[in-house]
Amino acid sequence: ASDATPPLIAIDQEGGRVMRLRAGVEPIPPMMALDAADDVDLVQRAAEQLAFDLRRAGCTLDFAPVLDLALETKNQVIGTRSFGGDPHRVAHLGAAFGRALERAGIAPCYKHFPGHGATAVDSHEALPRIEADASTLRARDLVPFAQVAASAPAIMSAHVIVTALDAQRPATFSHRVLKQLLRDELGFSGALITDCLEMQAAADRGAERGVEALTAGADLLLFSHDLDAANATVAAIVRAVDAQRLPMERLR
Repeated sequence: ASDATPPLIAIDQEGGRVMRLRAGVEPIPPMMALDAADDVDLVQRAAEQLAFDLRRAGCTLDFAPVLDLALETKNQVIGTRSFGGDPHRVAHLGAAFGRALERAGIAPCYKHFPGHGATAVDSHEALPRIEADASTLRARDLVPFAQVAASAPAIMSAHVIVTALDAQRPATFSHRVLKQLLRDELGFSGALITDCLEMQAAADRGAERGVEALTAGADLLLFSHDLDAANATVAAIVRAVDAQRLPMERLR
């Protein structure tokens, strides 16, 4: 990279079962175990150790911590990745973990907005729906994100339809969720990153899914494995700009 802005080297390194680097790094327990220890200093020290290992590997951005609540007992996709089911406790511990990462030189990305913990459906396999009403969401799922929104360098969207917010579009593709709620109402001004667009809940939308996410307010599109899918999305973005369906200003 020859210009003054260094590249982002990003990774999923949460602790527990989601640790992409395992050899030569300190094992970090899942967030639910840190919650059970009832020690915010331990949470911060775990994040600092994790950041130390990521810096040694050359990483700059970590897709962590998880702010989803452990609400649905059949939820296998979140499970012990969550700090627990109490929204205020998750907000407190999640913010402490994220701030410690940032102090130690790694940008955190809080995930998965507006919350993936209230459904048993795994968005890797299908499109989940959350039917809770708006007042329940504000008192529950949105609390941890509201805590960090104003200062977060990055937040990741969820491929989840939350019917009280947008009954038609998953959050990743919803202007109502990403722009009106997260940016305008909660005051988020950082980088808005999609969850992987190869996940089944998003992949069904085809090559246009990247255009839809950018139009809704996303800033960075994730493709975790498939370079051909990423390149097809690049071509779709070019077509959308040429056809004036996607404003160049949105890309800038």
